[in-house]
Amino acid sequence: MISKYVKATNKLSYKAMCNYFRIMRQIDQNESGINVYNDQRFSVLNGLNEESSVEEFLSRVNGDSFLKERYNSLVPTFLENSLHTDKHYVINLDLLEKSQALKFTVLNQSGVLNRFVSLDNLLPMTFYDCSFYQKRPQWEWPVYIDEEMVYFSRFTESFYLFDKEGSWVDEGVGHPLLSIDRNYDEYKWHDSYRMF
Repeated sequence: MISKYVKATNKLSYKAMCNYFRIMRQIDQNESGINVYNDQRFSVLNGLNEESSVEEFLSRVNGDSFLKERYNSLVPTFLENSLHTDKHYVINLDLLEKSQALKFTVLNQSGVLNRFVSLDNLLPMTFYDCSFYQKRPQWEWPVYIDEEMVYFSRFTESFYLFDKEGSWVDEGVGHPLLSIDRNYDEYKWHDSYRMF
């Protein structure tokens, strides 16, 4: 009986993995994007990416008082990421027009990472949906997290969080690919995905 469930789960995992690689092949990660959101207070971290050393990242964080305070206040979020729910603190967001995807530059416990999400897999969420999704006690969110701007990747089941003091760029926000009419179909995504 158990083996029947294991086979079904493995089959689903294999399909999800194939779907993930199909989507990632469609996204040109070197495409220059249209800036949608940025937080200039994190400009000290410009030039860092997945290949940068942790030591270089931490030396930049410790060298800037604002960054050090912000990083330390995000430690509980980093811990939650490793325990159960992926929540990413976004410091830059670019629209990849040809790929119809978004490139999230996120702050992680060990550096700056780029996350690519297809527009078809991204949903706006409420703060309460994010809280209920975890189904476990969680630490309070830092006061600077914008509770109105929470996005969820259906494919990776990750949340993307923004700072209240970050800057939204009119050119990127007003792009036709990001229009409400094109991307926000409440009935479609509420019926297809349940948080609890």
